[in-house]
Amino acid sequence: MAFLWNALRDAVSALVTMGHDPRVGLLDLASVVLRLSGVAGLVASVVLAILSPARTWSEFVTSGEGRVLLAVALLSLIAAGVGKWVTVRANSVYDESEYRRYVRMQRRVEQEESRG
Repeated sequence: MAFLWNALRDAVSALVTMGHDPRVGLLDLASVVLRLSGVAGLVASVVLAILSPARTWSEFVTSGEGRVLLAVALLSLIAAGVGKWVTVRANSVYDESEYRRYVRMQRRVEQEESRG
């Protein structure tokens, strides 16, 4: 439940950020979607694997259904990992844009001080 609450909070934060810096907001939103889809796919794969009629692991892995579920689980893990990477990237882009904004503001202050 905490994961869903955090995802909702991150989605709202991404929408708010989109108003200030659309590039960072879109990256944040993509991150939330990737993480949610990754976790949802993994949970669905595990639940379907548990409900599978296969009695042993080897029977499950050799069945077509088992291979598909394992592939979905792997792709879901990859999606969640990419979502985490996108989060890190969005944070670095945000930091860079904030730094540039700070430098511009400092230059203005220095120019005003040199004039006055």
